[in-house]
Amino acid sequence: MPEQLEFLLLDNNSGAPPDCNAHLSENDIVEEMRATWRIPFLRQKVRVTLRNCVIDEMNGFLEIATPLPDYPFDATQPLRLRIDSITFTHKQITSCVTL
Repeated sequence: MPEQLEFLLLDNNSGAPPDCNAHLSENDIVEEMRATWRIPFLRQKVRVTLRNCVIDEMNGFLEIATPLPDYPFDATQPLRLRIDSITFTHKQITSCVTL
């Protein structure tokens, strides 16, 4: 995950840190993603029930999948998530509880 966030913070095609989010820490970015997509369980162990996925229900650590969304974040765009090697979007979650 730190490598993903480093990419998010530094990749603007010039190699220079972008001004808009250079002040954000990894925790700030995760908190902003939680708030933007209304997913309070990011980076926690959860049980999710999914629709239109190869697995209907699974347990594990809910992580942000690559590619990361563009910043500033847009809640109308799907947020790609994963548990282990199974990827899905936040729109496929029908229920999610912490374990």
